[in-house]
Amino acid sequence: MSKANNSMESSYAKAGIGGEISFGKRPAIVVVDFQKAFTHEESPLGFDVGDACKETRRLIMAAREKNIKVFYTRLGFNKNGADLNTLGKKCQNYKVITRNSWYYEFDERMDVRGEDIILECNAPSAFFGTSLAQILTPLYVDTLIVCGCPMAGPVYTTAVEAMSYGYRLFVPPETTADYTDELKDRFLWNVHQKYGEIWSVDKCIEAIGKIKPLKYDFTSDYYETLKV
Repeated sequence: MSKANNSMESSYAKAGIGGEISFGKRPAIVVVDFQKAFTHEESPLGFDVGDACKETRRLIMAAREKNIKVFYTRLGFNKNGADLNTLGKKCQNYKVITRNSWYYEFDERMDVRGEDIILECNAPSAFFGTSLAQILTPLYVDTLIVCGCPMAGPVYTTAVEAMSYGYRLFVPPETTADYTDELKDRFLWNVHQKYGEIWSVDKCIEAIGKIKPLKYDFTSDYYETLKV
């Protein structure tokens, strides 16, 4: 570890930052912006996310066995760029992510199903301007596992807001990606210190394996349990 990292570690430790949280009983998975704009290198915004997609799908397959809800977010903008706001100035290539374009589509390596919940964003956080929090509340979700890309923007801001809403937060590093490993590692480190836990996919799957299959109010699978 570098002297800089040693300094950060010691400074946070002195401030009492870097505690631990436990896994809850009712998790959900939020997959942030694994759409072709970011996951295909031929896109002006794209980079290599092959391993992250593969590991995210492995996590989701384990979650489906316990009826854990999966949320997918993606960015989408008007063709005239009216809803890009200052993001369009700072990240000018975002203008290609217009609704129903190739860039808007989810990566084909993702296993998006009809029972999954899809949310469109026009800002980095999966919570900002979406109904994510309103959907999670009546499902009694207490834990969020956040995956996706880029780590230094949408995943990080989603992680901060997940903590702000009171969720136990877990981010498997194998399920995230960014333009450089340095960027990814720096933001993962800060999430671990302040906002949640950085658990491997295997550790998350192990925790999922210990909970009972989830049932939900206000959904058809819940009402099926009421039939005699």
